[in-house]
Amino acid sequence: MEKVIVLLASYNGEKYLRDQLDSLINQTYKNLEIILVDDGSTDKSSEICDFYGNSDNRIKVVHLPNGGAGKARNIALNIVRGNYVAFVDSDDYLEKDAVQLLYEKAIATNADVVICDYKLIFQNKEQILLLIIKD
Repeated sequence: MEKVIVLLASYNGEKYLRDQLDSLINQTYKNLEIILVDDGSTDKSSEICDFYGNSDNRIKVVHLPNGGAGKARNIALNIVRGNYVAFVDSDDYLEKDAVQLLYEKAIATNADVVICDYKLIFQNKEQILLLIIKD
């Protein structure tokens, strides 16, 4: 199983960031690298990022001055070393087998891009689009 790199750009995502990171580190697909970009947050997101970065060696934390999600993702893409990249936001929550299912679909179909359905849950968590790209 190849490594899947998950890029997570966060700006003031304190409210959802812990749940999102827990959903990533608890994926059934274990060969993950998580690049966590704190995009100049002014809430406690930076502290949360550092806590998770120090707790799990699969998580690399990058702190940037605020420049927007696009800039944060592009900077993160410059340090990616792998064929599969998933983009998620700090308010996204992934089912525990999301990465596994998308990876298997990409392999089975030799796809360049794999997407999935999403469900918006406004009371607790948001589960939003996960995108995996194969080079």
